[in-house]
Amino acid sequence: MAEGKVDETEENDNTEQDEQRVDIVEYKKRLRKAYETILMYKVPLDDLDRKLHRRIRMGLAGSCAELKKSKERTDLRSYFTNGKKYLRCTLK
Repeated sequence: MAEGKVDETEENDNTEQDEQRVDIVEYKKRLRKAYETILMYKVPLDDLDRKLHRRIRMGLAGSCAELKKSKERTDLRSYFTNGKKYLRCTLK
């Protein structure tokens, strides 16, 4: 009886964490699209614009790397989570 409640609590915590990750990933995708939109315009740049574009490119590169890491962690986490469920089903 107690084990069922513990599993249920862990499942609820995992669901909330997954929802937060999805929100973060969605925001980062939108931010990345905005950065790409800014960078695609071909206009003459002065020194201040070059600095701004460089900062945006650095932010975009960081965002892309963080998004990739987040995706890898999520994939790995779902692999282990689903793998455990699969093992439970096959062992029963």
